[in-house]
Amino acid sequence: MDKNCLIQRKVLRSAVTKTISELDNCIAANDFPAASLAFTKLEEKTKRLFENDELVITYLSSHPDPDTDPDTIVENELEQNETYRDNFISAKVRFQEFSKIYEQKTQQLDISPSMDRLSINLPKLQLIDFDGNPKNWFSFWSMFQKIDEDPKIEDDVKFAYLMQTTKGKAFDFVQSYHVSKGEYKTVIKNLKTRFADDKMLIELYVRELLKLILNQSHNMSFTDLVDQLDTYLRCLENLGVTKEKYACMLYPLVEASIPEQILIAWERERNSISRNSTANTHDLDLLIQFLRSEVVSAERLRIAKAFCAGEKDKNKTSRQKTDPSRDLSSVTPVPTASSFVTQTKSERRESNIFCLFCSKKTHRSSDCFTAQKMPFQERKEKVLKMKACLSCLRINCRADRCGMSVRCIVCSKKHFPILCPNLCRENENSFSSPSKTEINSVTSNSSSGSTDVLLQTLRIRVSGPLKTKIVRCLCDSASQRSYINRDLAEFLDLKVDHPEFLKHSLFGGIETEKIKHFAFKCELQEIRGNFSCEAILLDKEVICGTIPKIIDESTTTLHMFSDASGKAFAACVFLRIECDNKVKIKLVQAKSRVAPLKKDPITKTKNEMSIPKLELLAAVIGTRLVQSVKTSLNIHSIQTFYWTDSKVVLCWIKNSGTWKTFVRNRIKEIHSSSSKEDWYYVPSQMNAADIASRGCNAQTLFSLCWWEGPIWLKNRSSWPDTKDSDFKDALELATEERKPTVTTNLSLNDSDSNFFEWTKRVSKFSSIVRTLAYVKRFLSNAKSVANRQKDSLLKGNLSEKELSKSELEILLFIQKETFGKNRRLIPPNFVVYLDSDGLLRVETKLFSTDTGDYFRRPILLPDKHELVLRLIEETHRIHNHAGIQALDLDLNDMQNLRKRAKHLHAVKHKLKTRFQKEYISLLKQTSNKVQTPLSVGDIVLISLDNKKRVDWPLAKIVEIYKGRDGVSRVARLKTQSGELIRPIQRLCRLETSGKIAEIMREPITTRRGRTIKS
Repeated sequence: MDKNCLIQRKVLRSAVTKTISELDNCIAANDFPAASLAFTKLEEKTKRLFENDELVITYLSSHPDPDTDPDTIVENELEQNETYRDNFISAKVRFQEFSKIYEQKTQQLDISPSMDRLSINLPKLQLIDFDGNPKNWFSFWSMFQKIDEDPKIEDDVKFAYLMQTTKGKAFDFVQSYHVSKGEYKTVIKNLKTRFADDKMLIELYVRELLKLILNQSHNMSFTDLVDQLDTYLRCLENLGVTKEKYACMLYPLVEASIPEQILIAWERERNSISRNSTANTHDLDLLIQFLRSEVVSAERLRIAKAFCAGEKDKNKTSRQKTDPSRDLSSVTPVPTASSFVTQTKSERRESNIFCLFCSKKTHRSSDCFTAQKMPFQERKEKVLKMKACLSCLRINCRADRCGMSVRCIVCSKKHFPILCPNLCRENENSFSSPSKTEINSVTSNSSSGSTDVLLQTLRIRVSGPLKTKIVRCLCDSASQRSYINRDLAEFLDLKVDHPEFLKHSLFGGIETEKIKHFAFKCELQEIRGNFSCEAILLDKEVICGTIPKIIDESTTTLHMFSDASGKAFAACVFLRIECDNKVKIKLVQAKSRVAPLKKDPITKTKNEMSIPKLELLAAVIGTRLVQSVKTSLNIHSIQTFYWTDSKVVLCWIKNSGTWKTFVRNRIKEIHSSSSKEDWYYVPSQMNAADIASRGCNAQTLFSLCWWEGPIWLKNRSSWPDTKDSDFKDALELATEERKPTVTTNLSLNDSDSNFFEWTKRVSKFSSIVRTLAYVKRFLSNAKSVANRQKDSLLKGNLSEKELSKSELEILLFIQKETFGKNRRLIPPNFVVYLDSDGLLRVETKLFSTDTGDYFRRPILLPDKHELVLRLIEETHRIHNHAGIQALDLDLNDMQNLRKRAKHLHAVKHKLKTRFQKEYISLLKQTSNKVQTPLSVGDIVLISLDNKKRVDWPLAKIVEIYKGRDGVSRVARLKTQSGELIRPIQRLCRLETSGKIAEIMREPITTRRGRTIKS
């Protein structure tokens, strides 16, 4: 044994690979003799290769390589040998399959003894795949069992067939075993145990019988039921559950699964069948025999009915031939615009289209215009009369068995929209009066009596190389060429096909000069895609000018409804069209908004706005919507009605007055865009905007058909009418938003005038206030003495309350003396009101600031009164002759000056008390201990601000540095990690190096001379 075996193996492997390729080529060429020769050579070469492999393994084991592990070399060689074995097995299986196919093609059948044998190509047998479902085991094993029991087929080939006929769980189970001859029987045994256990299959088929009993109410044909019963009983019999042993158990199950009518017939025929049968026949066999006979009878009945139906069709056809008026196809259709359109291939394929409603073949039943004008009940009766399906509108189809997927776009149920009851309900109410003239179709050659000529328009889809757009085209039958807007051509990126020079001939014999046009080729499609064609269009800068509106005799009005709730407010605009004694209402535009929150200027909290103000906001957005609609539709002169259910808002709009700022600004906007006479009242239950302000779900919205407007709006006699007497309560609420107009009766008595005569002899305003305060104190004390109430006597300095009262009385005297005689002195542009003290104050625009009433609502004082002049002069001197602006601010702030002084005094007192309790009491007492200075060698702790005291590092003083004044301030320390310099103030002594000097004190002795030890 030498290295020649390695060289020989290399040559054999190459020869085997070439022979396998040669065999595959012969199989592909369907050359059986060449394939048989190639397979014989392959067997001989493979046999020699396998023998040589054993010699190579023996040689490598006896001559190991010192640089490589011998076990690794042997393992690699064995893997390569297995690869060639697998290739040979695969080639062998392919050749055997090719041989079987070739033998089947060459078989001959003996048709009769007197005839020669004919060669017939039988169809190829297809093995049933097993997916792991136990119900499919018998059908799989009945065919694969022939392969399993065939002794001519080797086990490895059977294993390959088994892998090809399994899938799913079964394939995963079989694939887990190694492909070899010895493993095949193990795989079959375990496969039967896993998926074909007898007990499991018996339970499975018994459950299937029970399932038939539970599902007997479902729509299942009688033939299918009998076939399933027969299948399950045969499977149980194959599993050992024979009728002789288990008939008593199976009979009730089978009987319970039979329909009621068949069961009644069985009970009626049971006795007669039992008498005619043998004694050993079980009831189960008799029942199965009866069911099979019923199936045969049902099949014969079906054939007979089909024959009768065919005869009826023939008779009907013959009657149509004799009577052409009965033939729907012979009915001449009304000429429509579709007759001018060339029929496409798809339309020719749909030549069997037939409409159930108008009996035409030009459109489907779901697209019939005639049916759209019929009432719903008439449409339904028409479909039932034609024996068509209510779901798909096809003849000879039942709705409960219809398999066509149809969904209504209105109610999402299984029918076409033309049979939807919800779609027809409102249309029947809107147009209850029948039309005198009914137009069945729109033709290109319309012969209407109208003098107006209208051009047709059509929405189509124009497609370019990359882009598509839906446009509206204008159909002009007098034009010989088609045009496209230049901007649209640029948008679709259309390429120029060729240029053209054209002259345009106009009415009156006018001809234009030659104009250069670019021709574009594009595709025109119907929006639904049922029709398409290519067209060459010429570019044009402008296709047509402004198209005027169609002027008819209809009466059109706009109606705006506004409403508000606590959460939102809304407005909607409807267009009411009255023409030919018919009224139609459609929603044009609507808007709703969330209700805003009102911010309190003092507490800064947000509160809900009142309902009347929200109703006013709804009216404002309603007028804005009306202006937007008029501008968009160019109907500025149309009659407009404004409806609201708020009587307060109507009072604000119809009555003039000085309202508050919020109401005034919005009423001004309403008056600028509408007239007072156009506003009307509508009850809340009749307000169309009520649902927009409160909201609802989609089902409620659809049921109300809100977009078609309120029903009462169609008849003018049903419009609400409100008398002026109904607005009395609302008028009272509306007046609450008026600006407050103060009417005060300022009268000045002679006694008051004489009392203040002494003020002319006092030059300072503060002296006048103090003098009046002392006079009032004297009067108060005199009353207390007279009433013997000495505890209530006022003593000491004047209090802030006394000064405020005297100042208030002086200001009241000034206002009475000035404005009480002549009210015209109050400026007309001032908003004046009376406060709780009886003073006249001016309402400013700074009412939302955080300052007090003295700044937001100052006191009204005359500018030329003597006391007012003294007040200004004194304030001017106190502030060192400050300017006018500073003086004005000081005068406004003067009445709170004493309050601030009192508050300042209280703050000082509190600070003094806290200083004594919280600061002085916590001062550190002076220590009497003598502090020993640090010296070299002392052990200290280094104080750190970012660490706790227990974590401070330990150090030893190595050297102390003194300053110029001889005081030690810095020391060098030695720590565990090294040396560092730190100030002495950051060092804490840990232990002393010597004795502490005793504190020298003078001895304390008693009177008798005894020393006291401290």
